[in-house]
Amino acid sequence: MPAILEAGDIRPNPDGQFPMLFGSTNSYFVNRGCVSVFDYRSATSEQIAASLSQCSALAMAWRGSPITCLFLSEMAQRRLVPPHTNRMTSGKIVLHVEAGHPGPIPMSDIDEILQVTVASDAWDARVERIRQARPRGAQ
Repeated sequence: MPAILEAGDIRPNPDGQFPMLFGSTNSYFVNRGCVSVFDYRSATSEQIAASLSQCSALAMAWRGSPITCLFLSEMAQRRLVPPHTNRMTSGKIVLHVEAGHPGPIPMSDIDEILQVTVASDAWDARVERIRQARPRGAQ
């Protein structure tokens, strides 16, 4: 987040020049000069649940690292290339929730910043309960 604040915008990363915490260099939107974003506004609960198995915006937080969520202004939301609903694309995409913003997103288009940290104790307890619930002999 400090690098974004210093630059004053969120920039597309088609050449992989900026570090990526998650995602792919073969991303549909990144390869088209867009900033790839999660857009949950029109997705159903089922579509959101399915997307979490592909790529979760909270993945780093679940691993104990804080993440920063940036909420786009209505004007920036209108510029988004909407999420795809089928796999007929060239490049990786998270169906129904991954959208693209053409070009940089200036910080003036960010309405809210939310930092999220998930307590690892709660996560560790959940993992332990799942592990213990597995049938004997399961890998």
